[in-house]
Amino acid sequence: MHQYQEVVKDFLIEYVIEMRESKSLTKTAMSVWLCIDPRSYFELERGRFSMSAASLLCFQCCLDDKEVLDMVHRFRGRLFSLTKRVG
Repeated sequence: MHQYQEVVKDFLIEYVIEMRESKSLTKTAMSVWLCIDPRSYFELERGRFSMSAASLLCFQCCLDDKEVLDMVHRFRGRLFSLTKRVG
């Protein structure tokens, strides 16, 4: 599972940025969604900070059901494409 940590981190960063931009939220507003301080959010977008499980759950609570399912399906697709290349 350790080999997938970067895949998960990169996916979550991309998805969070995409959602922030699609909802026209500031970085500070998005930090509220993730229940982290703004400085940590800025570091997250730069890839220097990884989202915790608590932040992920807080983020998902701010999304509607369709957005949560979209996130899961998109990650599943990325994971399957990665495992096909490996296996």
